[in-house]
Amino acid sequence: MADATLKALRKKLGDIEDELDEATEAKAELEKQVNSLTAALEAARGDELQAALRDLQVRHESELQEAKSVQEKLEQALSSNADLEAKVAELQAGTTSPQADADGPLAEERQRAEKLQAEVQELSARNSALEEQLVLASVEPSMALRCLAIRPALSSNADLEAKVAELQAGTTSPQADADGPLAEERQRAEKLQAEVQELSARNSALEEQLVRHESELQEAKSVQEKLEQALSSNADLEAKVAELQAGTTSPQADADGPLAEERQRAEKLQAEVQELSARNSALEEQLVADAERQHSELRELREVLEQDRQKQQGLEAELEELRRRSSALGDLEGTVEKLRAEREVDGAERERLSRVCQELESDRDMALERMQAAERHAATQSSSLEEMQRAKASEAVRVDALAKEREAATGTQEVSVWGFLRLLQLRAGRGPEEYALGTSQKTRFLEEALFFTPQGMFCSAYGLHMAVRLGSESSAGKCFKMLTASTCVSWIASLPFMLRMPIPWTLLGAWQALAVLAEPAVEVHIVAHTHDDVGWLKTVDEYYTGQNNSIQHAYVHMILDTVVRCLEQNPNRTFTYVEQAFFVRWWRQQDDATRALVKRLVSSGQLEFTNGGWCMHDEAAPHFLDMIDQTTLGHKFLMDEFGVAPRTGWQLDPFGHSATQAALLSAEVGFQGLFFGRIDYQDIALRREKKEAEFVWRASPSLGSLAQVFTGLTGEYGGNYGPPSGFDWDVGNSDETIQDDPALEDYNVKSRVEDFVKAAMDQANETRGRHIMMTMGSDFQYEDAFTWFYNLDKLIQHVNADGRVHVFYSTPGRYVDAKKSEQITWPLKEDDFFPYADGPHQFWTGYFTSRPALKRYIRDTSAFFQVAKQISAIAGPTSEDGIEKLAEAMGVAQHHDAVSGTAKQHVTFDYAKRLAKGRAAAMPGISAALGRLTQASEASPELFFCDLRNVSVCAPTQAVGKTSQRTCFTLWNGLGQEREELIELPVSSDKVEVVPGSGNEAVQFQLVESLPSVTNYGAPAGGAAQTLLVAIKLPAMGHASYCLQTAGVAAPKATLANISQGSCQALENENLKLWFCGGMMANITDKLSKTSTRAEQSWMWYNASLGNAASSQASGAYIFRPNRSEAFPVFTGLPFMRVFRGPLADEVHQAVGSWISQRTRLARGARHVEITYTVSDIPVDDGWGKEIVSRISTDIKNDGTCYTDSNGREMLQRKRDFRPTWKLNQTEPVAGNYYPVTTSLFIRDQAAQLTVLTDVSEAGTGCVRDGEIELMVHRRLLKDDGRGVGEPLNETEFVTPYLGNDQGRHYGPGLVVRGQHWLHFAPPATAARGWRPLMDRLYLPVQPFFGKGAATGPFSALPGSLPPSLQVITLAPWDDTHILLRIGHQFGIGEDSELSKPVSVDIKSLLIGAKVVSIEERGLAATITKDEVEKRRIAWQVEGPTAASPAPPQSEFSFGPLQIRTFFVQIVEALRRKSGQVPRPELSSLGARAAWGKERPTGAQRWDIVPHYCQVVQGRRAEHGGRGWLQVTTRMAAEETWTLKGRSEHAPRVREHFVVFELPREASGVAEDFRIAAVKPGVPAEST
Repeated sequence: MADATLKALRKKLGDIEDELDEATEAKAELEKQVNSLTAALEAARGDELQAALRDLQVRHESELQEAKSVQEKLEQALSSNADLEAKVAELQAGTTSPQADADGPLAEERQRAEKLQAEVQELSARNSALEEQLVLASVEPSMALRCLAIRPALSSNADLEAKVAELQAGTTSPQADADGPLAEERQRAEKLQAEVQELSARNSALEEQLVRHESELQEAKSVQEKLEQALSSNADLEAKVAELQAGTTSPQADADGPLAEERQRAEKLQAEVQELSARNSALEEQLVADAERQHSELRELREVLEQDRQKQQGLEAELEELRRRSSALGDLEGTVEKLRAEREVDGAERERLSRVCQELESDRDMALERMQAAERHAATQSSSLEEMQRAKASEAVRVDALAKEREAATGTQEVSVWGFLRLLQLRAGRGPEEYALGTSQKTRFLEEALFFTPQGMFCSAYGLHMAVRLGSESSAGKCFKMLTASTCVSWIASLPFMLRMPIPWTLLGAWQALAVLAEPAVEVHIVAHTHDDVGWLKTVDEYYTGQNNSIQHAYVHMILDTVVRCLEQNPNRTFTYVEQAFFVRWWRQQDDATRALVKRLVSSGQLEFTNGGWCMHDEAAPHFLDMIDQTTLGHKFLMDEFGVAPRTGWQLDPFGHSATQAALLSAEVGFQGLFFGRIDYQDIALRREKKEAEFVWRASPSLGSLAQVFTGLTGEYGGNYGPPSGFDWDVGNSDETIQDDPALEDYNVKSRVEDFVKAAMDQANETRGRHIMMTMGSDFQYEDAFTWFYNLDKLIQHVNADGRVHVFYSTPGRYVDAKKSEQITWPLKEDDFFPYADGPHQFWTGYFTSRPALKRYIRDTSAFFQVAKQISAIAGPTSEDGIEKLAEAMGVAQHHDAVSGTAKQHVTFDYAKRLAKGRAAAMPGISAALGRLTQASEASPELFFCDLRNVSVCAPTQAVGKTSQRTCFTLWNGLGQEREELIELPVSSDKVEVVPGSGNEAVQFQLVESLPSVTNYGAPAGGAAQTLLVAIKLPAMGHASYCLQTAGVAAPKATLANISQGSCQALENENLKLWFCGGMMANITDKLSKTSTRAEQSWMWYNASLGNAASSQASGAYIFRPNRSEAFPVFTGLPFMRVFRGPLADEVHQAVGSWISQRTRLARGARHVEITYTVSDIPVDDGWGKEIVSRISTDIKNDGTCYTDSNGREMLQRKRDFRPTWKLNQTEPVAGNYYPVTTSLFIRDQAAQLTVLTDVSEAGTGCVRDGEIELMVHRRLLKDDGRGVGEPLNETEFVTPYLGNDQGRHYGPGLVVRGQHWLHFAPPATAARGWRPLMDRLYLPVQPFFGKGAATGPFSALPGSLPPSLQVITLAPWDDTHILLRIGHQFGIGEDSELSKPVSVDIKSLLIGAKVVSIEERGLAATITKDEVEKRRIAWQVEGPTAASPAPPQSEFSFGPLQIRTFFVQIVEALRRKSGQVPRPELSSLGARAAWGKERPTGAQRWDIVPHYCQVVQGRRAEHGGRGWLQVTTRMAAEETWTLKGRSEHAPRVREHFVVFELPREASGVAEDFRIAAVKPGVPAEST
């Protein structure tokens, strides 16, 4: 009874502990609610709510006091429990009677009982450890509750075992007969011991099962079932204990002996236990009552809170209704005022018309009178006409005489009149050509004028006029330096004669001097343009077709239509266009006449393309290669259709500007100027003050002055790109037009001219030189171009008539030419323009991370696109490759509202859809090309690309072991070096293996647990539960094949280590050692250099600001603004950690709270650590937007300095609260120190450097706090930041249509993102040689293509790995005879003592299987030669040093730090051509295709002598020699000569000729019949 009561008591105590835990949780929830309510009340600032807050605080304090009281009562119960246990121990000690014989059977039984008790204690200890492990391994709350529920059962089990030991000890009475009941009891005890052992075995099995399945909910159910079985065994054990207790009352026992005394003591103890049980029952009832009271009060509190919320919502609704009514009232008042004004205008108009009628009648009468007077005057004049003619003849004679006299006195004064006329001609010019004459030409004109009139006062004034005109911003004395010595001498010599000049000539000279003073001081270039976003508020197609105008009115098709017609009307008009994604759409829809018109406009310079890319790309998020690709795509179209290559960059709208844009995408493309609108508000104010709105930008320390570009701000230098204020004449705008008809009302020419001249003068005072550019246009303007050009024509006419400034139509290219002619020394800029802020609390650093899933999809597709181009170039293009569609989709995705993540949600969906369709379109061509490379049979199915491998979904590999026995796959390495690494294959069976496609080399692999398989919004994705890690080895720029197949034994599997939660664990390989303590990474050591640092990782979130007293600015898609500088931890508890150890890699899996998890992997031999994180649906139910960061805190003393990459190229130094070109007034200490991290970020000191590589663009910093790196990986916000997108950055699965009252509402689960951070740790001197190659590997991972059939051996398009500092940037087909090859140096200047040095490579020997005919170096966009790029370079005079250019390359090509060089390689033999492989000829003409399709010649195996670059122009049948033949005429574009015997290596080379190949048509023909029938120069005859 005592044991049963004790068991019940312990169970009640356990229940009390559970209730206390619940009370503690309720208290925490209460505190959370009180805090939330406090914040809400502070925001509302209502008196009633504040009173409610005080009441709630009082209640909260009362609850705390009650909780303390409950805790004290529990401590008293525990103390009583301790007393009870002490008495039980005393009872157990008393049962050992002093009369026991130490040497008899009692001693033996006592020993057995002690042994049995020791085993029971061991079992109890194991159960306690199991209980602790179950509690700590609480993967979910339900698991923890189940563990707490089984705690009393385990405790009861221990109590029962202790009671068995007690009873066994008590049965050893000295009066017991060895052969009597004692023997029977002994047998029962032995049987009981066996049962206890069986129970111990069951518990051991239970422990193993819990360890193996502790993280799975289904296995928890199994654990519960086994525990119920254990409880059943315990019930059996209790029954046996009761039987044993009954059996101990032996009839031979003495009722008055020690056993009776023990019974009395036991009864007394039982009474005490009952008393204690009663006390505990009372305590339990009291605790239950307290808990019920607490729950009741909590419910009341929640009701009060709900009432407060409802009341607040009601007040907000009333306030909103008042605002709505106020707005409606304002609109009504406005309407009334408008009607009144219209009535007044109508009345005034009637009065004016009446006056006009009266004036017209009066004018009519006066006109009649004047007509009569004129008739009379005409009669009088006709009578004296003859007299006047006679007088005129006499005067002519007198004038001739006077002229001869003056000619003798003054010499050649008529030349003065010629000079005067030349001046008037120059003043009256309308185009920029008259104002952009070369200096030498102007000087010759000046000297000529002065030389022919050495004595003329008029020409003296004219000479002064020209000197001032040509002297830029110099003083008058400097202007006169342009005059030659002889001219000045002749001018001075004329002074004595000037004193004797007649008065009329003197007056003429004075008039000309006044004309010099009236010369315009400013030349205004009018650049008409439109900025057309390739998707933003609407999709790219909606913008083009004018659909969905309820969101935004925009119709690009009409813009291009009306602009072209306006340019046709007036040859003086010009227009500038940028986005080829729109223009190509429009161009494809035009007829031949319109295309011819546009070509004339482009040729004449009226229509100029600037930038010329597929879009106006972003400059923070894209990888540099994607920026190059989209620029090349647009430039190729312009060169193919118009033969032009843009000369200027036009990045008006991106939100900050990168060094890569200036160095690569401007100077290396061949741009002579770069223009943009947005820079930091503090920077722009200083530049306007110091006249530095235009400057020279030298952004790359590695490339130096070779990569500098003239750069200017647009708009009015106010951070925009529109027209001056008051001069926006687009449809729908209300700016005042020009009314120049004096006969009409509101004549405003004078005021309009004054406004424009003032704007021009103000802008000219903020830069250097006389020329300024005005951007007349903005977003989606010129839909009705006639309105714009009508007003611009009048503006130019009247401003030029005013004469103070000279204004004319121009383009960015012409503007750069004018600035070049001024010979000005310009300021020098050497850093970039990040971060951008347009106000004190408005830093545009949030978009570096916004929409991370789209950013990652674009980056992943970029790698796929690069590999697709490589395969197509190597294997040869196909008619169905679809790569062009993928290129266009990627071009759209680089737009500054696409990859930036700043478009509306439905537009973001459209970007992703376009990428998916582009990938699908390209895949068949890639499959066919790769099939040729791997020599797959035509019957083989298309290859398959597993797009969802990152969530463990891949149908071909998951089918092995279930529905198939084997699948083969080809792995493509897009890098120029061999690579060895691990790839992941999702598998459904553990009995699998991987074998190489050829050879006997063993392949290592291991099974690991897969990451959670979820969709973008958290639903199960159906992925495999385990993943096979495979160690692969791939050749440079090529492929290798492997096969996954079933095996007889299970694959090696990573084992789960038995660890204690919170303890320190290590991951270690040959190079690195990581320590994990408290569930997170804590330390990292480079074993090679013996360098170590604290590296404590934590997941944090910044509370997104909704606006405060300092500023109403909220955090949004563009802007990052936390409401405080300190971040909050995602999880305050102990992260749950598991450690897996395997032969290829060790892994640590961590759960940080309920919505963030990550896997840290350290592979064998690796020099880096791979962290794969998953951020699930970010909770925002508390009303706070959250910005999630991963933080690593170290001991590195970086002194507020970090380094971030510029689009994956140059590393730029960043300093805390510092800008290199102005003194920063820092107002946002966190957001103002965030920078774009496209691929890499590092901090360092003298001893160590920690580099973090990212798989996607993220916002990051290493400058906010010393030794800390932060990377923002996800954002979910609840308020728009007011920068145009018009919706919060709240990415959910669903969005309502953008119509009606509920438009654009986001609902459904939030976005889930998964990404990677690679950590590299090394001394600074050797760090770059580690992280630079890793950066390439992370950007261009191995691309696997899956399919059936046999695998082949490895293939490489290169003779071997490139030097470690070089990389193949691009390998792509360009046309039928050329491939495009870009090679880049991957190390910056000074990054590594060896690898940063220049390196050379022989291009001709670089490509295996290709006979190189010629190599031509091109500009970065590939449409113009490198020589043309060099010709375009302008030697701008700058306030700083100038670097020398490298020597031009020869057959070997040298690459300096971070230099990229682009080549056109013309080849003879295809890269794909291998020994014994015969390609099918390319038959591009209709006749050749028809003939080949009907009767394939038997001599086809001889087609290998026909070069692949030939173009088939004719195909015809022929009959001669009694046989039928197929004649194929091909055009040879290569510089080589063919004869009837084949290609000649010795004959003189011919640029273009034709070769006729002849093949037999009948089936009996043999290969030897294949021959060359003719070689023809020139154009062949028409096909018959």
